[in-house]
Amino acid sequence: MKKIRAFLLFVLLVPAASLSAQVYTTFGYGPSFPLGATKDYIDRTSWRNVNLEAGVFLGKNLSLGVAFAWYGFYQSYPFGTYTNVQGTTVTVTGQQWRYGNSYPLAVVLKYYITMKDIPVRPYAGAGLGPFFTNRRIDFGIWSMTRHYTQFGFYPELGLSCWFKQGYALSLGARYNYSVKSGELPAQGNIAVNMSMIWKIGARSAPLFD
Repeated sequence: MKKIRAFLLFVLLVPAASLSAQVYTTFGYGPSFPLGATKDYIDRTSWRNVNLEAGVFLGKNLSLGVAFAWYGFYQSYPFGTYTNVQGTTVTVTGQQWRYGNSYPLAVVLKYYITMKDIPVRPYAGAGLGPFFTNRRIDFGIWSMTRHYTQFGFYPELGLSCWFKQGYALSLGARYNYSVKSGELPAQGNIAVNMSMIWKIGARSAPLFD
């Protein structure tokens, strides 16, 4: 939670850091698709996803920022007997509910391809940082939760359409991957983000001509 609060503080303070800088903030939402060990645990597509990002444009083509996201997965399983619950020796009979949440906190670098007189800008980016993960299994009134911290990264590709008012609509996709940590194997998902981007304090030249 301290790291999440630090990110929110960054979002609030970064516009005041330099009134001449082209600062941006982003809010995104969209589905995510579990892969690998994440899919082995919960194989349902999820719409419980939110993405926040804030940073500075370093010229017309490059941006540097900090991003925080929440990917929440959920699935129910039929009544039955389940063994080795959460990697333990516990055996439980009943209906099972599984929850998996991932909270990546990453430094993000993006490169925008600019084309004269065309408002649509393709971009490629990458994020790197800690991924905070928790898993919970419920059987009636019985519940077991585990918390993990993993090192993770993601490549990202997308399109952004910029408007003169200083905002943009964006559609992108990223592949989130976090490496094995303790008993938790490497995790992965593909997330599609539909985002709104705002520029703040842009007293310098426009981002795109």
